[in-house]
Amino acid sequence: MLKSFIFGTHPLHKYLQNSYTKKPDINLLDLGCGNHSPTRYKSLYPNIIYTGLDIAEYNLDDNDRKIADELLILNCHPKDFLSQVQDALKDNYYDFIIMSHVIEHLEDPREILVALASKIKAGGIFYLAFPAEDTIYFPSAEGTLNFYDDNTHKWIPSLREILNILVKNGCKPIYLKDGYQPLAYAFVGFFSIIKEYIKSKFFQKPIKVNSYIWSLYGFESIIIVQKLT
Repeated sequence: MLKSFIFGTHPLHKYLQNSYTKKPDINLLDLGCGNHSPTRYKSLYPNIIYTGLDIAEYNLDDNDRKIADELLILNCHPKDFLSQVQDALKDNYYDFIIMSHVIEHLEDPREILVALASKIKAGGIFYLAFPAEDTIYFPSAEGTLNFYDDNTHKWIPSLREILNILVKNGCKPIYLKDGYQPLAYAFVGFFSIIKEYIKSKFFQKPIKVNSYIWSLYGFESIIIVQKLT
């Protein structure tokens, strides 16, 4: 509660909380559901019907598997991801789709966006987060600050291009931010990066980034759209 008061509510949770308040048993699809996402979302929003989908299992434990209403671990080649998604997910079914730092890893991101737009109910919400285009110019750091620090990145996402695709497929934008820099997080990030540079200069330690440093640089872009039809 105190953290939310000081740092504010992230756009994802602002819109997810709004949907949850109106209809607690929303059908939520989480693409890229590793790092204990099922437990995290079900602890915050216990009545959601949670479906997690990923190309492989990554940092999931028994509690994640138990608490998720459905886990779709495709175990497929990246080139087959599109067809697997189209087959595995129901059309016009999900109230809320989360796609956080996934699209930059995909072989066919444009086609995936079209497919996912067809899976959202009318009135449903689609949240996307991805590295800003300017990250190709950022300094390198452990944990990814420059886009190319992560060798699994395949596509530099463009906010305008993604938005055009979604609008053409029946969605309207309700929140857009190219280079998300929440002030309180960026303020902490300023001191975090100074600390990292000192460690690097005097102790030969690699510069490591965290969410505060991401906020300082505006590493992440965010699109939130609502399905119209």
